[in-house]
Amino acid sequence: MNRYILVLLLFALYAGHGQLDFNETGIMAEQIWVFDHKGKPLYNLKLDRSIIQILVNEQTSEIYGLTTDEDPGIAVFPIPEELLR
Repeated sequence: MNRYILVLLLFALYAGHGQLDFNETGIMAEQIWVFDHKGKPLYNLKLDRSIIQILVNEQTSEIYGLTTDEDPGIAVFPIPEELLR
């Protein structure tokens, strides 16, 4: 699981299933949970594709994800506005 902190926020990639499921389906994680500095869940960002790794870019307010599809690439997701306030 990847974790990044943005102004006291924690971004965590969440799969909800194990490695065996990934081996069968090729789907890793399709959610990014965001928590405050005390561990309280604030936001669940549901993704439109399977991601295996994330990186949070604070300067551009974007999340980059490494996809797990047949032709892996980098997906870019905006950080929701309500988390930037």
